[in-house]
Amino acid sequence: MKKRNLLALFLFAICLGAVAQPTAPSGKKWQKVNILSDEFDSFDSSKWQKGHPYWSGRSPSQFNDDNISFGSGNMCITATLKNADRTDDWVWTGCLTSQTKAFKKGMYAEVRMKAADLAIVSSFWMQGSYSEIDVIENWGEVKESNWYLDYTMMSNTHYYKDGWDNDITTPKHFTNPDNSMNSENYHVFGVWWEDAWTINFYRDGSYVGTATPGGAFEEDMYMFFDMETFTWGPGLPSNEDLENWTKSTAFYDYVRTYELVEDATSTTQKVSLKNQNNNLYVCSENGLQEMTCNRSSVGDWEKFEFIDLGNSVFALKGNNGLYVSSENGDKAMTCTRTDIGAWEQFTLEHKGDQVYELKGNNGKYISSNMWCNSNGGSNSDQFLFTWGLKSASITTSAINEDKQAEIKIYPNPANNYFTIETNGIEEDELPLSIYSISGKLCKKQVFKTNSSFQINISDLSSGMYYVKCGSLFNKKLVIK
Repeated sequence: MKKRNLLALFLFAICLGAVAQPTAPSGKKWQKVNILSDEFDSFDSSKWQKGHPYWSGRSPSQFNDDNISFGSGNMCITATLKNADRTDDWVWTGCLTSQTKAFKKGMYAEVRMKAADLAIVSSFWMQGSYSEIDVIENWGEVKESNWYLDYTMMSNTHYYKDGWDNDITTPKHFTNPDNSMNSENYHVFGVWWEDAWTINFYRDGSYVGTATPGGAFEEDMYMFFDMETFTWGPGLPSNEDLENWTKSTAFYDYVRTYELVEDATSTTQKVSLKNQNNNLYVCSENGLQEMTCNRSSVGDWEKFEFIDLGNSVFALKGNNGLYVSSENGDKAMTCTRTDIGAWEQFTLEHKGDQVYELKGNNGKYISSNMWCNSNGGSNSDQFLFTWGLKSASITTSAINEDKQAEIKIYPNPANNYFTIETNGIEEDELPLSIYSISGKLCKKQVFKTNSSFQINISDLSSGMYYVKCGSLFNKKLVIK
């Protein structure tokens, strides 16, 4: 009977297919981390260990290696009844752990799973010695009707460098579409540990929210899959629930982990700089001599790779593969640096119509003589940016002209807000993303379709951006 129920369960599971990782930064791509990726066809002891390396489980449950099994392409964790009189630690559950602390800052990981239909959480999480990322702690059922956790993606971070008594948590709750139950079907849950202060969560390939931890996450972490009991609020499973295998089992279809690497095939964003006083172009001189601003046309030496460092700060790389340096304003600029330091960082100040002033780290501006020692404010200190190839993450070929009649944004140029107006869209909601000209994701949110919706952009710097709505629309936006 159990075998027939299990077969029906797997036939019922809907295959969601591959879920894309977050958009990689310009010049980067996602590469699979094999030691933290598995299709779970069988137990791979080179990647995983049964049990937890330093914890026996959350009372009244305890981890038991026998409660982990593999079959039909799934890793299964089952909760079973240990003591029928419900005394002491009376529930057995299981935990699967990575062999090493291999999950690192910058990585993205996702699991496709179906939570157990049980008043126990089915979990996917990472932990070091003082930091923890709970991608999900999903309840399959709650015994108390006033709790909502059985249709919520429950995520969290913990920072406990000063001990668990001083743990700083950042709990997040993301309601499932249509209030669907966690135990109804398989879903893909992901996390991108973007940097020490940014933990982004995803469900079925869509961004749902970000947690800012209580302290900097800088250490490598173990990866865990487990089931745990909690004695508060939602309640505990009945004995009958624990004796029903199909109800008390969480199914993990796969885990896939990726890291960012250089993308040698990416189309990088190129830009030329034309001075507004002499109408001539900046030249790198291929790094062989001091830079000039005396070219009447744009060749390879007059094209620069634009590297967005955030907050309107950027660097320029010449066709020789070296970075432009302000030389701290002590001499004429060069294109000779192998790394980005303070002298290789500049701040964009938008003057309108893609004309900018460029300020060096010394607080002075670049002028047509290619020294970084001007006070700014004149045509000699202003450059027209002409953008060439777009980055791989946001290309002009992605612009869907057929759909622009259905989606409008205004005003453009915009200041602190713009309005997006949609008509005739089948979806009730759409994700909206705003990218910098170099392809960096600057803002992301979900908006209601078939109406007018106002987007706050007061936190974005002046300049050129792209607004993207799902796969339907991609339009240039100028922020004043």
